[in-house]
Amino acid sequence: GVLLYGVLGGSAGIHVALRERWSETRSLSFSGGWIFLAAASRHLDSGWAVLVAGLVLAAPVWWHALRGDRDLSLTTGGALSLTGWSLGEVLYFLLTPVLLGWALHQTAPRWFDLNPGMVPLLVSVPYLLAGYQRPRPAFALVGAAALGLAVWQHWSGIARVWGLLRLVVLWALLDHRLNRDDGRWYALATLWAALQQLFGEALARRTVFDAAFIGRFAMALWGTAAVTAALAAGLWRRSAAATDRHIQSGLWVVAGALLLFGATGEIRRYFELRALSAQTASFASGLAVSAWWLVFAASLVAVGFHRALRPVRLAGLAVAGLAVIKVLVFDLSSLDALYRVASVFILGLVFLLLAYLYHRQGRGERLTRARASSEPDRA
Repeated sequence: GVLLYGVLGGSAGIHVALRERWSETRSLSFSGGWIFLAAASRHLDSGWAVLVAGLVLAAPVWWHALRGDRDLSLTTGGALSLTGWSLGEVLYFLLTPVLLGWALHQTAPRWFDLNPGMVPLLVSVPYLLAGYQRPRPAFALVGAAALGLAVWQHWSGIARVWGLLRLVVLWALLDHRLNRDDGRWYALATLWAALQQLFGEALARRTVFDAAFIGRFAMALWGTAAVTAALAAGLWRRSAAATDRHIQSGLWVVAGALLLFGATGEIRRYFELRALSAQTASFASGLAVSAWWLVFAASLVAVGFHRALRPVRLAGLAVAGLAVIKVLVFDLSSLDALYRVASVFILGLVFLLLAYLYHRQGRGERLTRARASSEPDRA
């Protein structure tokens, strides 16, 4: 009875304070209600009573957020506008799911401890339903963050990377399916988390038994590169804003870097894991890396000419420049004589190919201009 009395008073205070924009009453009611619930939970045998009380305290915050279709912009001075949120409202709205997760954990502490990730998963469900039933970015944001936290807590290592990549694809696809433009930001944030996990914990846990190119880490690397390239190719929904074009270009750069340097690392690992002497493995991997960089550069230039994409051609030339520096500075000074000859030979072949591509492109442009100038004469 005391618990019911306290939380009903706190909930009523939160509701009135949010409606009337009384910041002091709102702060006292919100903090006092949850502090009272935390103190009462120590004397209660039923965790479900704590959860019900938490839902009662959360109800006015939800109701206030559901009253109007407002975006995520903030207003200054603590005032509430028709389209924005005050800083106080944002604080209470973001604290509510965290506190609800604590109240939910009280219902079965041992079970939730044995099943990490279930608390944020259950918390995310009502927020995602409210956020995606109709465009409510505030609820969708909390739901997406809670679902990402659930994946992060439930899995570890490579499995966590794959779980996060699935979420990246999910948020991007929902934007296209539901004609939304907020899931693309959830996708970018989740992709960043997947990259952090891939080159953090997952890379640190990689053992000598994980094969190069086809091992668990390598497959997660290729999967991350493929998802990033898919986002850049159109899965990430662009708007008319100029910044979106830069973000799309950045996604292409990240995908290319994952492929270029990821394959470089796998090449070195392949030779290191073979039954070769350290010197032979170093020579062979150095030559193979130089060849890979040159082939990658030539491929970019060829694609740039074929699709008439000047930035891609410039990227290919930049990679070719890096390869030239590597060959001239490192390969010629560190590789054995035979490997040096092979490295310079591959360098010459690739640059002959680049010269041929540029010659053919220039010839095609001259023919196009000649035909364009002859058409008025024929007319």
